[in-house]
Amino acid sequence: MRVHQCPKCELRFSDEHEVKQHLVDDHDVDPEHLDRHLSGHLPGVHPHRDTPSPARPHRA
Repeated sequence: MRVHQCPKCELRFSDEHEVKQHLVDDHDVDPEHLDRHLSGHLPGVHPHRDTPSPARPHRA
């Protein structure tokens, strides 16, 4: 089973629909901008999973 993590917090869900519903309900994301929130972070950077290093500061 694949796990889908919210890009804004640590919560994990069993399917992408649940993540989208969580973003709308709990993070007040506009439903028209869901795709940007699900794929809008930089490749290889997961803000809530990677610890920022002094050499590579985290950008929000």
